[in-house]
Amino acid sequence: NSLFINRVLFAADTEKCQRCRRTRQWQMATTAKLSRRYSNKTIYAVRNFPAEIAGKRALRSFTGELWRAR
Repeated sequence: NSLFINRVLFAADTEKCQRCRRTRQWQMATTAKLSRRYSNKTIYAVRNFPAEIAGKRALRSFTGELWRAR
């Protein structure tokens, strides 16, 4: 059983944007709550991609960037 969290802002993506940093802080707090609530599941964070994921190449890039949150 797994849980995927989509459109996560990573620290490197928020360096130059105050609003993005606040959003990331909210996302991290929410992710922590989800981790506690669903402790029996593997949680993966999916980076916020700038464009739609469509096609074989984009899907390969997407699956190569799945991050295990815990």
